Amino acid sequence: DTTTGWSDAFASGGIQFPAPEPARYFQYRVSMFTRDDTRSPVFRRLEVEYETTGIAASAATGRVSPNRVPMGVDTTFTYVLDVDMQAGDAGVAVIELAVPSDAELGDMTGQAVNVAEWRSQQGILTLVLAQPLAHSAQLVIPFQARTYAALHRVRAYLYAPGSANPLNVAQNT
Repeated sequence: DTTTGWSDAFASGGIQFPAPEPARYFQYRVSMFTRDDTRSPVFRRLEVEYETTGIAASAATGRVSPNRVPMGVDTTFTYVLDVDMQAGDAGVAVIELAVPSDAELGDMTGQAVNVAEWRSQQGILTLVLAQPLAHSAQLVIPFQARTYAALHRVRAYLYAPGSANPLNVAQNT
């Protein structure tokens, strides 16, 4: 929920938690049940891993347009990414967009970054930057993809140089 700073509920274990980052607080809820009325469920452990170094940017928000498109039709989308850089941020070396289908990157001429290479596979559009983005900027990323649902959600992830741990971009709808 972008108005309160809390992420949507997420029910799963053993994978990356997709909360907007960086964040100061972490809240969780455990829902337990049992099919045996003579036994109570037991919560044994919660493990949270986090990093405070190598963060790509202090904050980032993104939005895609158009939001509603005809299903099965190749459509040109625009993803607007606002990146806020502060002292100590590692910079953005790679941008990943989770897109509705394999995508073609549009023209990025005149942007604050130069894309050294890009690829699209299994619904992930990856942009590798020629030089890491080291200052606050707004990037307009055009791409063409086909959606198989009337509504779609494009998520973005920012990687610092040499990092495999992404900064999840907050949705700005």
